[in-house]
Amino acid sequence: MIWDAFMTHQDREDQVDAQARSANDMMARLGIPATPSNYEIWYTYFAGTNRRLTDVLDRMLDNGVAFTPERTEEIRLQFFPKDQDRTTIAEITRTTHRIERTLARVLECVSDARKTQGEYGQSLERYSSQIQDQDATDEIATLVQSILEETLEVAGKTRSLEGRLDQSSTEIGELKRSLAEAQRETMTDALTGIGNRKYFDLRLRDAIHHAKKEGERLSILLADIDRFKAFNDTFGHTIGDEVLKIVARSLAECVKGRDTPARYGGEEFAVILPQTGLRDAVILAEQIRKGLASRKLKNRRTGEDFGGVTISIGVAQYAFGEGRETFVHRADQALYRAKSTGRNKVVDETGLNLAQVVRA
Repeated sequence: MIWDAFMTHQDREDQVDAQARSANDMMARLGIPATPSNYEIWYTYFAGTNRRLTDVLDRMLDNGVAFTPERTEEIRLQFFPKDQDRTTIAEITRTTHRIERTLARVLECVSDARKTQGEYGQSLERYSSQIQDQDATDEIATLVQSILEETLEVAGKTRSLEGRLDQSSTEIGELKRSLAEAQRETMTDALTGIGNRKYFDLRLRDAIHHAKKEGERLSILLADIDRFKAFNDTFGHTIGDEVLKIVARSLAECVKGRDTPARYGGEEFAVILPQTGLRDAVILAEQIRKGLASRKLKNRRTGEDFGGVTISIGVAQYAFGEGRETFVHRADQALYRAKSTGRNKVVDETGLNLAQVVRA
């Protein structure tokens, strides 16, 4: 029994060593620098612990995609966005601490105001008692003068407190806007302006919860720009970025208010479609595909023709009880089928294209 346990542990160590060697060999073969972040990507690939990462890298390897530093960085941010998150979280934390300090000053102002008002009330009670005990007009006049002087002092303190409260209120408003902006940035793709992968994951979780609770249908689209690497290589990354913006804008224009378009990573996009079955999701995906395929890209200034852009789309409908990863994986498999059978097409999770879905 002890020997069996030892062998099991040894087997695990051998497996880890083999995965590490495979990761190093792959990086060397692809000309990828052996940095810790790059190693994390390829070790995870060979360990098989992230099915989505494995599918994406397999597709890129099959298509002969060059793992440039820019492309590797996109993969890292998509699947291991810790550094990016850490920066945003630090900014949110700093803003939160500033809000807490400002609120503490507000509470201090309120405390000072209550203390001043309390002392003033005690003074009025004392003066009132003294006035009742006095008969001489001169002495009463002296007490009234004292009341006026103390009233003026309280008024001055009150104005000072109001100024401090106004300043704190303004600062809190600015800090709240900064916090909202930081939170918005962590959920927004900086290039395209639509939701990023994190936003997609959060909205999909909420959509699944709502679909299960209400018994409603839910579908997702996964889209990939066809031959985007070749487009970048031909026209440059600046034009490639414009293509990404065009695709994002097309998705946003085609969906309804409750739907969620997002940049899933690299040249991949996703759309969450609540209250939508597979058939309607496929029809919408086809509308998106045809709309993009009909566009011709030109440089408005020089007239240079960049040709057209097409996308392939995979569609899946949520099956009650399944996990998010399984749901997304089925859409990704449909996308892979669309890419591998000619591109510029829509395929659903069962392998059907639009015409077959409409006839069904």
